[in-house]
Amino acid sequence: MTRAITALTMIFLLALVAGCVGTSDAASQPVTPIGQRTTPSPTPEPTAPRPLPTATTRLATPSAVAARGAPGSDPPANPTAFQGQGALAFSWDGNLYVLDGDAGTLRRVADARQGGRVWDYAWSSDGQWLAYLRVSHPENWDGALWIARRDGTDAHAVQGLPGPISPDGFAWSPGPTGAPDGLAVHPISAPDLWLVQTDGSARRIATASEPVESFAWSPDGKIIAYVAGKAPNGHAVPTDTLYTVDVASGVATPRFTASRYTAIVIAGWLPDSRGVLFWLDPDHSASLLADGAPLESLALGSTTPTPLVDTLARRDWLSWSPDGRHLALIQGTGRDLWWNKALAICDVPAGRCLPLSQPPDAVTVDPAWSPDGTHLAFVRAAASKSYVGNDGSFDTWLHTRTLWIANADGSNAHAVPTAGPAVESPSWSRAGKRLLYLTSDGVYLLDPRQSISVRVVGPVDGASRYVGQPSRFGLPAWHG
Repeated sequence: MTRAITALTMIFLLALVAGCVGTSDAASQPVTPIGQRTTPSPTPEPTAPRPLPTATTRLATPSAVAARGAPGSDPPANPTAFQGQGALAFSWDGNLYVLDGDAGTLRRVADARQGGRVWDYAWSSDGQWLAYLRVSHPENWDGALWIARRDGTDAHAVQGLPGPISPDGFAWSPGPTGAPDGLAVHPISAPDLWLVQTDGSARRIATASEPVESFAWSPDGKIIAYVAGKAPNGHAVPTDTLYTVDVASGVATPRFTASRYTAIVIAGWLPDSRGVLFWLDPDHSASLLADGAPLESLALGSTTPTPLVDTLARRDWLSWSPDGRHLALIQGTGRDLWWNKALAICDVPAGRCLPLSQPPDAVTVDPAWSPDGTHLAFVRAAASKSYVGNDGSFDTWLHTRTLWIANADGSNAHAVPTAGPAVESPSWSRAGKRLLYLTSDGVYLLDPRQSISVRVVGPVDGASRYVGQPSRFGLPAWHG
């Protein structure tokens, strides 16, 4: 990861309260069913956030989750409500679980006491494997990389890597045929990029003169873009270069070098695998990056990037339309989520972005394009020019976050009251018939056609915040 991203991540992760209560790897205990929301909840007014209902609706840190259940207990879950919806990976008290909607089961995949708590995790493209990070020390955010099958069998640590792995330091191949081709891994401070197979074997696929920073797979699974920096003589601050490496041959090609002392933070690829998106961060400054940076698009073969708009450096705020023609993103600067954030639709090749209308007393975050391209889901909340801090005002603001759905052009935008307050990170099922989202008290599944929302599990780990920025690591991962 980039030095700027790493420094910012350290701030996020040091804010976490680590908690690990040891349990066994035995089969999970009977789950506790959770009821559904069928009556609309009042939608908070954007200009007058309603008070926090109770302390127990706050997103939980690991230690807070542990306090709610007896040691060794499994989280409340509703496999019946999740039937036919794929698999949901999540952490509870540092343990990794899978709620399997096809098998109708809740399984503990990894135990915190046997190898360390699980921090970050990701599904293979076919949904049959989980890669996850195990952290043995309560103050660490990096650790050993493990791989296991969906049902928790064949769990094994990856061998042969030169160092520990950080959150966001690993990513599965998109697997164009639906099968995982491998796992790209970037060990901390190593000048290498590695490819790991599901059997745990690893081979080096790229070597740089300086530590590899951010990286991303191309959508066709054939190329990896990565960044490495080189400091000029007598200077400690490097200048970054963007490379691509052909996974099959290992041939690396330099694509773009930033201006002096500037960091490149990869945001992702264009859907046709013919270009890369990235942010530019002057002076490798974590503080400047936290307040936003220019998002640029570079076509492979070109040496001149196309500027788009200034955004926060968050990949989860970028959502491509299924046809690959338009990019939905959150435009605006300032690290505070409660001010100057709006949904925009970009024509990337043309370098044009059009903000969609929103009330002046609102902000919009967390966009998600439906699989058929006809709708956008997003979160809308109250705007505030005042600082929202850790004195309770952030919790009050959090409960103004509501789920909205609009047509792809922004028309017919409407709130979904049954989703409740404190909504985060909506994502669509592959068929586009359900929306999964996180709230203060768990993970919910919504049928947009009937406006029925059911809690399928929760609360869950992984939701500490720093200055209003949700942690992007350790949140539930859905293979729907």
